[in-house]
Amino acid sequence: MFGVLNPDSLKTFIRADQPSDLRIWFEPAEIVTHPGIKFKVKIMASYEDKYNLVPKVEASIRPNKDLNIVPDKIAYEKPFSGTVELGNYDVSANTYGTFNLEVSGPSIFTQTTNLNINTAKAVIYSKP
Repeated sequence: MFGVLNPDSLKTFIRADQPSDLRIWFEPAEIVTHPGIKFKVKIMASYEDKYNLVPKVEASIRPNKDLNIVPDKIAYEKPFSGTVELGNYDVSANTYGTFNLEVSGPSIFTQTTNLNINTAKAVIYSKP
């Protein structure tokens, strides 16, 4: 009815934005340590969409026999957009070498369908 009475005031709004990706990474991205020394690593997430929120994020760390990682799973249960800290890990290397700390891609659960998820690993250098 409004469009018929005021045809000059009728406007159409459409949104053709590309959906945002959920990015998950570790801070710091590189760690130099010694075997048996415990250190903290943050897991971060970013989702830049002003119209939608990620309802939650659950993720498991990919197992690595050369690293002790506690906990091995995180759950961030608050809806968010922007950048958030999902949690912290206590990590220590069991031996010398270079190791990757990674989130297992198939283990990431968000309650959102068709969401592209990009992950980045942390590299741990355990030296004598």
